[in-house]
Amino acid sequence: MSAYERGAWEKSLTRLHEPPHKAVVPRKVREIASTTTERASDFADAHLPTAAVKGIVEKTMNGTLELTFNPALRSASAEGALRGYQKKHDGLLGLDDLKQLDVRDLDRFRRRKGLYVSTSAVQGTATSLAVLAPWFLRP
Repeated sequence: MSAYERGAWEKSLTRLHEPPHKAVVPRKVREIASTTTERASDFADAHLPTAAVKGIVEKTMNGTLELTFNPALRSASAEGALRGYQKKHDGLLGLDDLKQLDVRDLDRFRRRKGLYVSTSAVQGTATSLAVLAPWFLRP
């Protein structure tokens, strides 16, 4: 086990045994979200029938699923990951060869995926706004 692997192992054991974090989202963000949700709820109660609200939520969820989650599932494959590793490491012939790589090399490959996660989050937000905007911009 390399020094990097030993450190990763120790870190994973520490994270496994630490108590869960209670607040993933900062308090101020939760307060703003709560206020916004209350205002949207008041607006919806005054201007939209329940069926319309249900339809908006359903369209938002389906749109988010179609734009973010489904493409992500289709893009992930063991063969695709192997091709990515093969670009950096000559001599990898199959998935079993990945077991021979140092954890540091595996972690470097995984970190590159952060851009895709961020892009998916932005797409989901844009979908939600696109679906909801006509309802909130109506006179």
